[in-house]
Amino acid sequence: MAPQFLFLFGIHIEEWISHYGPWVYAIMFLFIFCETGLVVTPVLPGDSMIFAAATLSAREQSVLNVHLIALFMTLAAFSGDVVNYSIGKYLGPRVYRKNFRIINRERLDNTRKYFRKHGVRTIIYARFIPLVRTFAPFVAGVSEMEYKRFMSFNFLGGLSWVCIYAYGGYFLGNIKFVKEHFETTVLIVLVVTLLPVVYGLVRAELKSRKGKKQVS
Repeated sequence: MAPQFLFLFGIHIEEWISHYGPWVYAIMFLFIFCETGLVVTPVLPGDSMIFAAATLSAREQSVLNVHLIALFMTLAAFSGDVVNYSIGKYLGPRVYRKNFRIINRERLDNTRKYFRKHGVRTIIYARFIPLVRTFAPFVAGVSEMEYKRFMSFNFLGGLSWVCIYAYGGYFLGNIKFVKEHFETTVLIVLVVTLLPVVYGLVRAELKSRKGKKQVS
């Protein structure tokens, strides 16, 4: 049996459903809210968890409903970003000066650069990139982005992110291969969602090495 912590990536959500039934909605809400709302929890698995739950909702007699998943997770994503923005606005400057291990200047600076390149639309783009979606609303608050504009793009980003994974998972949940290879499918989704992060880390490392060589 795979390690229990792999539920964090959606693999063992079936076990949680069997134990908690409809209360799984509340557990998922908490995960999504924390991933998007608390800058210290950027590693929570929003994408794969939504996908996995929606895939299971396609099964007959499932306690989960894909429309409720989409509704509750959109609310969680939206409210989480609002909280994260507020934290960034009121506490961001101090956190930046402290340069903590998890919330360090390098990560915040990289997210700021992303903002400059893509503008306020970053709030939408960031939803689809793990880690960045956690830091983006925080940096938006630190940068004092206009609140009304942030709220609009926050809603659009959260809605599109959740619906793509929820209804995508529901559609694929009716496919025979997915039913028979549920864990494998969720792992594939996990790997795909992590690819932008891995690419970014590798690219940053190569740039860092190139810069050191030029200095030397």
